[in-house]
Amino acid sequence: MNRYYLALASSFLLTLAASNAFGGGLSDLRPHQDKNIDKPTVKQEKAAQWKHPDIPRGQALIYIVRPSRYSGSANTYRISINGTPIADLKTGFYFTHFIQPGVIRISAMTRANILNFGLSLAMMGKPAMELNTSKGEIHFIEVGVDFAGGPSLQVVDASTGESFLLKAKRTETFEEAGIKPAPENSTNDGKPKTGHGGVPYLRH
Repeated sequence: MNRYYLALASSFLLTLAASNAFGGGLSDLRPHQDKNIDKPTVKQEKAAQWKHPDIPRGQALIYIVRPSRYSGSANTYRISINGTPIADLKTGFYFTHFIQPGVIRISAMTRANILNFGLSLAMMGKPAMELNTSKGEIHFIEVGVDFAGGPSLQVVDASTGESFLLKAKRTETFEEAGIKPAPENSTNDGKPKTGHGGVPYLRH
């Protein structure tokens, strides 16, 4: 009987050795696992690493983002808050801005270039919107493109806003770049500057 068990044990050991020799082993007896199962996507990894900047005490944070789109991509939009130009936005960019709480006015206008100068520029809309902010709040504003190629403005929720930010690049505000542009729709003396028919000229 002892010889029988000895032969059985020897047979098992030989089988195990042969299996290991061919790169198998007992691990091959386990169900195959796909290494890609539950592997996070690049977008999910970026989202997990996303961190909003610290908001100064008593202020609110505003993200203004222009998602990358072909329509209107030749135009740059100047964004102003309470009449003060904050940044120029190209398609696929965003900027951040801290603001004192309260009702603020956000406006946008198209900067003149060789492709839109003249009648085309005059026909483009100059939208404005009011946003009621409270201290510590975070707001997301999407800058879109209207039917004439000019800008449009709308508030979006945090989930939508963050999805835009993951695909966009941050641009500097005028303050960060050390630039002091003239106030919205004005000359250096603060008086409105208009052209034929009372259409405001764009500062650039």
